[in-house]
Amino acid sequence: MKAKFITFYVLIIVSFSGICQKSYWTISGNIVQEKKTPVSSASVFINNTSIGAFSDVNGSFKLDIPNKFSQIELSIYAVGYKTLKRKINYSPEIQIFKFQLENAEALNEAGVSTIDDKDWSKKWKTFEDAIVGDSKFSKECKIINPSVINLNYSHDKKVIANAKGPILIKNTALGYTIYFMMDKFESDGKNANVSGLKFFEKNVPDSEINRIKWEKNRKDIFSDSFRSFLMALTLNKSDVSNFEIFRITTLKNKTNTQTTVAKELKDGTLVSVNDSEIYSFDKDSESFFLHSELPLLVFVKKRFQGKPQYTDYPFQYSEILLPKGNAGFNENGLLNKPKDIILKGYWGSNGFSNLLPEDYNTEGLIKEKNEETAVNKND
Repeated sequence: MKAKFITFYVLIIVSFSGICQKSYWTISGNIVQEKKTPVSSASVFINNTSIGAFSDVNGSFKLDIPNKFSQIELSIYAVGYKTLKRKINYSPEIQIFKFQLENAEALNEAGVSTIDDKDWSKKWKTFEDAIVGDSKFSKECKIINPSVINLNYSHDKKVIANAKGPILIKNTALGYTIYFMMDKFESDGKNANVSGLKFFEKNVPDSEINRIKWEKNRKDIFSDSFRSFLMALTLNKSDVSNFEIFRITTLKNKTNTQTTVAKELKDGTLVSVNDSEIYSFDKDSESFFLHSELPLLVFVKKRFQGKPQYTDYPFQYSEILLPKGNAGFNENGLLNKPKDIILKGYWGSNGFSNLLPEDYNTEGLIKEKNEETAVNKND
């Protein structure tokens, strides 16, 4: 009888400790300016997520971060100050920081064009097309404060841009308002180079119909995203996830001439590949690597194309280029260095209209390994 009582007691302790385990880790801190006075109403957020808060009158803030994220890029934005970025690693203990913001230099607007410029509409179309992207949700994705954006032509006639503040992009198809702190924009009308910090504000649905719509659209977008493709690779399930992969052995000049995958396979310009041929797992770094010296062609077999290039594969497709031959990513489909990869076609043209925060689908994420060398590292 005594042995049974002890066993029951141990089970109660184990069960209780499991229930009490937190699903998040916490960082808090204080933000001051150069004279050590508090900075209130600063935007404090995790880059590329919907996790954020404002500093209070004392410059204080606190963020709870899902345990699945073992490292985050904390970003702090306040009008009149330089944006601060800091990489922070997971800790089971509450981490407390003190950040000092530097005064920002005034934006040099010499030679830039504003909304009153006669060529502005032409430049704006190039800018808007690159930012919003080409997807079925493009018409529901709008830049709502164009007056903060300055546009100009570079010496080689590319459209370049900077902004006097965050660019607000409202996506009524997915239910987000995205605050985009743009670092760089350059586009020739076909290819764009865009970078910056992003915070996703979740909109409050004004009806049950909109709530259901947003939830459905988010799931739909995530299921055929590049991130979902990388996650499928780690499970050797790209085929059952509606992706099919080929290696492009011979580059051709782009034409509108239709062809077939069967013909390209016969001619040897395409080669079918398995998941294991293009990705590997490095035990030391606990990172996955997508690798190929030649471009990859990936069909998204749940997305049909209006006028298919490949008539026997009437699906949307993307080209993946790896300038360094490989690109590292984690179990959650997040790239270690986004600049190590170039996406063209379907994934390369989606823009903000198909963009989801990295904390979307948190329940489906896997705990990542952190980078100990990056703790509290300034960019």
